[in-house]
Amino acid sequence: MIAADRAPGLMRDYFGFLGWRRHDAPLWQRLLAEAGQRALAQIDSTVRGTDADQRAIAASSANAQRAG
Repeated sequence: MIAADRAPGLMRDYFGFLGWRRHDAPLWQRLLAEAGQRALAQIDSTVRGTDADQRAIAASSANAQRAG
């Protein structure tokens, strides 16, 4: 997510601060829109990893394939 410049929690529907009295809803909407636009950008990168446990490698590979 860092390499793709994607904001954490971008796909979440609710955050606790949305109900705060001084929550600035218009500012929050602008920030969400900006984060959404930045997340649309494609990146060209390779993710590599290692582990001594072959089961962990197999599980990670399967997770990556499911995630696309």
